[in-house]
Parts: sequence; C-alpha cells; structure tokens
Amino acid sequence: MEEIAAVGPDAGVLGFAACGIKVFPVKNAEEAAGIIKKIIGKYAIILVSETFIDELKKNIRDVETGGSSMILPLPMLGRSSGKAKERIERFIRGAIGIPGQSV
Repeated sequence: MEEIAAVGPDAGVLGFAACGIKVFPVKNAEEAAGIIKKIIGKYAIILVSETFIDELKKNIRDVETGGSSMILPLPMLGRSSGKAKERIERFIRGAIGIPGQSV
C-alpha cells in the first residue's frame, strides 16, 4: 500500500506532487468520488479537498467503516470553510479517546 494521495482541484493538489504525494486532480465531487473508489486500499491516507467533503460524506463513511484507508479533508487556500479543521480535530479526539461527536 502506498502512503498518501491527494484528490481535489488542480490548484489545490498539484503542489503535493513535489513532496512525493500522488495527486489526482478533479473538477467536481462526482469525479472525486470515482477516483476515491478506485484508490481505496491502495493508499494509507487519502487527502480530499474540503470543497467536496459535504458531497462525499456517504462515500467517506463507507470507506471509513471498511478501515482500508483514512480519508482526511484538505483545506483549500483562501477558501477554507473550517470543515477540514473540525473533521481533523474529531479524528484526533477519537484517536486519543476523548468523547465527542461522531465522525
């Protein structure tokens, strides 16, 4: 299994390629969902643009219950809604055993 992949708009993910992260540029949530389905289990961590998180919630829940890959929201520069930060905080709270809202 490879380490990390990033899925999102070109401008949001292409810079990750310089760090050795496999990037999957997409134009919309539908394309993102298709890519995520193809790469689940091939990458330990999949970063997904927070732009698409709301539209992909069902896909993400299905994946997370399978446990093959961890999907984390990726805040987009200048356009962050705060959802990525909230989701990452929930992951961390769950990982260290602090009760809180479900993911």
